[in-house]
Amino acid sequence: YILIQMISATAFIEKFRVEWEHTTSLRHNTSVLLRISDREQNRKERSKFMLDKEGFIHRVMSRFLYKYPDLIYQTEIYTFDALYMGGGITYKSRDYNYPTHIYAIIEHENDLNVEEELWKLLIVRLRLKILIFYDYDEHRKTTTRRRDFIVNKISTLQGMINRAHTYLPEAQNVEYLCLVGNRKQANAFLSWKWTKTDAQFQFMPLIDL
Repeated sequence: YILIQMISATAFIEKFRVEWEHTTSLRHNTSVLLRISDREQNRKERSKFMLDKEGFIHRVMSRFLYKYPDLIYQTEIYTFDALYMGGGITYKSRDYNYPTHIYAIIEHENDLNVEEELWKLLIVRLRLKILIFYDYDEHRKTTTRRRDFIVNKISTLQGMINRAHTYLPEAQNVEYLCLVGNRKQANAFLSWKWTKTDAQFQFMPLIDL
């Protein structure tokens, strides 16, 4: 019997923070970071930056390899955006090895349909479920709908989790982690905030300013 240590939401947040600080410190990243930071533009480029092999989410995973050397990064398996997988092999086909363990699934939403991404996380069984999406930039919050976007989304997401749990409760150690990016002003890099289920969905800044 092999006990696999899980990746926690807190550990993921810390690696995400370290990788973001490193990425934004490199001058050659400036132009791409400015482009992907505009929520309403360059959505394909932002997805590529975040999810591609050797992309940002892959590099976050690489920071766990010293502790979890079995980790493998995969994208677009059964329509999940990104997965951290490892352990042994349950089945080996000619084209693919099916691992015994999923450490985390990450869903990345560029647009407004955050609920669909959460629904995909609700129907799988694993310890860490991560949802990354984007708020309106602060200088573009010109309507009540835009100003209340995050409050309304989090309320809806929390309701979805609660309703799902009335039909099929999850283990107490299951964590839902939300990371939300937006710009504090025009021509700035993304700023991130995070929340998780045991924080009662109260947001904290990724980097204390």
